[in-house]
Amino acid sequence: MKHLKSTSLLYGCLLVLATGCGQGSDSSDSGDIPVIDFSAEYPREAINIQDIADVEYIPLEINDSCLLSNAYITMTDDCIFTFNGKYDIIVFHRDGSYSHSFNHVGEAPTEYQSISRLIIDPDNLCIFVTDSSSDIIQQYNFSGNHLKRIKLPDKYRHGQELFIYDKNTLLGIDRKNTSNEELRQQHGVNHKPFYYIDLTTDSITELPIEMVDPTSDGVTWFVDNSVYGICLWTPQFSTIGDQIIVSDAMEDNISVFTDGRLKPIIAKRNKVSEGGYPYLTTIDGMNERYILLHTIEKAIDLESNSVLDPRQFLYDRHTGDWTHITLSNQDIDKNGPLNYYESRPSGSIHALPEGYIAQVILAEDLCYLLDEGKLSGPLEELAKTISPEDNPIIMLARLKN
Repeated sequence: MKHLKSTSLLYGCLLVLATGCGQGSDSSDSGDIPVIDFSAEYPREAINIQDIADVEYIPLEINDSCLLSNAYITMTDDCIFTFNGKYDIIVFHRDGSYSHSFNHVGEAPTEYQSISRLIIDPDNLCIFVTDSSSDIIQQYNFSGNHLKRIKLPDKYRHGQELFIYDKNTLLGIDRKNTSNEELRQQHGVNHKPFYYIDLTTDSITELPIEMVDPTSDGVTWFVDNSVYGICLWTPQFSTIGDQIIVSDAMEDNISVFTDGRLKPIIAKRNKVSEGGYPYLTTIDGMNERYILLHTIEKAIDLESNSVLDPRQFLYDRHTGDWTHITLSNQDIDKNGPLNYYESRPSGSIHALPEGYIAQVILAEDLCYLLDEGKLSGPLEELAKTISPEDNPIIMLARLKN
């Protein structure tokens, strides 16, 4: 059992069958997609990420214009995008060198008040800035010039997740009330949460995709008009390359959103544990050979601030086998104190090209590990060149075929 970091922040965790699981259809046994059974005893194996991926380390340059404490990155073939606590939007080159940054915090029509997520459209060279508590989407070009302001309807004011669908369309997912039992009981949740935003007309088109019981990867609660929360960092909606992944805990499948529908890519069995808690699942990495699946039971004990241990499974398309794995890095002693919730190697927490996994390692953690003699190889050599005040280092891994 793991103890969670105490959190007192606004919860904003980064997000079905083709005919809709809510309709009672089931293609889990079709034989053309892998099936994972969470009650099964799969073979266990400890593996290094270097066994299944080619690894490189990218130190992010530091100067007065790009100070970061942590980073959730969106990466294209050429650039790395992130933002910091002051809501500076920062752009690095692929090698981690600083390119430029901009900040448009304010209340003017071209500005944003905070950032929950950056959505990068590399084809149109633009950035969408979203805030989960706002109904405004701002669009800028890569240089920071304002292009467009989109105002969502009032019913989409809170809890929206957005993704690039095509060059003229955003996919929106209404996540209101999914993490808060009080609001869920008062107002319910949207069982048909998917909608298109037409970027040429700003019009909204709701999609007839029904979900059984939309949930989230965290819990929130109110104290004196403030919102507090705990997140398990198992996004129910994420991206693998340009694919939008839907892995809501209460659905029978993990699917990709394509052609206005959900196409299953993994079938899940025993989706709810014997204790009645849902198994949260997310794909942390996927390519032509491997699927790396992160799972955790949503059994958060608020009194002890603890949660059950997460589990990782690796599916090998060559053999058709699932393995229950413990993933480590051969350059870091396995007892090194890195946070494997929000900072684990993942392609669902971050938005990356297909086949990639990233881990953001704080410079102060790396320097501590160096002092403790827990580093080796290229990471040890890199750690000798940085200080604890430097920007984070990205471990970037490309899955092997």
